[in-house]
Amino acid sequence: MRKLTADFIFDGQHLVSDSLLTVSDTGQIISLSRISDKNEAVEYYKGILCPGFINAHCHLELSHLKAKIESGKGLVQFVKEVISKRLAPGSDMDFAIRSAESEMLKNGIVGVGDICNSEATFPTKALSTIRYHSFMEIFSPDPAKAMDRMVHGKTLTRRMKQMMPGAMVSITPHAPYSVSDQLFELLLEESADSSNPISIHNQETAAEDDFFSKAGGELFDLMSAFYPDLSNWNPTGLRSLPSYIEKLPKANPLLLVHNTQTQTSDLETAMKKHSNLWFCLCPKANLYIENQLPELGIFMDQVDRIVIGTDSLASNDTLSILEELKTLKHHFPFLNTSNLLKWGTSNPAVFFSWKDLGRFEPSTSPGVNWLKHIENGELTSDTTLEVLF
Repeated sequence: MRKLTADFIFDGQHLVSDSLLTVSDTGQIISLSRISDKNEAVEYYKGILCPGFINAHCHLELSHLKAKIESGKGLVQFVKEVISKRLAPGSDMDFAIRSAESEMLKNGIVGVGDICNSEATFPTKALSTIRYHSFMEIFSPDPAKAMDRMVHGKTLTRRMKQMMPGAMVSITPHAPYSVSDQLFELLLEESADSSNPISIHNQETAAEDDFFSKAGGELFDLMSAFYPDLSNWNPTGLRSLPSYIEKLPKANPLLLVHNTQTQTSDLETAMKKHSNLWFCLCPKANLYIENQLPELGIFMDQVDRIVIGTDSLASNDTLSILEELKTLKHHFPFLNTSNLLKWGTSNPAVFFSWKDLGRFEPSTSPGVNWLKHIENGELTSDTTLEVLF
């Protein structure tokens, strides 16, 4: 048993001081209490102790594309390069996936929401100590391919559960512009008897709104090159999020990822149509691909529904929730430490229904991270992390 204290301890909701975290030798939380005896023998850590981080949005299977795609060229060019390079000969995908997971462990990540288009990550996950929720991603704007795409998602799900009984899996749409109405309908049927969370890439680029509002723009041109029948697609006259939000299951927790171009009107419309909306921020990927960040102020009434993701090593140089939080703090100095840490710990634990992660509560094993180089309880550009449990 170890007794730990620090300048601050983040319990999953609040920063507290003069507190004692008692942890078993195996990392199980015994208690978090006020220090009653100042002379008690404890381990003191200068900085903040917090639960292990949860990476709510990752593409682990793209890890072999690290430093292979030039930054700042926009989403359309990024998508083109991912398509052309993801299956390039000579790529050691298995090694890259294992290395990326090791990086996440070193960065204090204990849980991941991971996008899958193949079985590439299954062997690593089968041996991992990280908790995964795997989103089996389906896409095709071609109505004729809707059933084939759903079968593909179901096949991946079945194979994962055969390899890992009890694995947490959802079939999930890629993005609104890459999913036909028929495929959305099949997803509704598939999710009807499930409370599984669903994820979708949302408004990552201005071209996505052009796609829906006027059936034009560079994203529409890209998709039309792959799917010629898309030229007959009728625009909605609306921005992206209001155009598709009603096509998604309303009973399932829904994670909107990126939200770089989301506006107040989009948010208001979506929240009227869906009662269990969550918002994932991936700031380093947004800067890498589009050199833009979401208008964070419009989300500040939703601080209990915000989570953090790293995206992939194709669009990021690290898989670190701490680095994402530091990036947000740098660009939005008004953000307080409690909210930032909540977005990386307890909020995603609630979204994924991981009751034993994200908080320091008795009989849970959420991991313990030590955040160093803290100033007045705030993250700085120099803040680093060490995993204690």
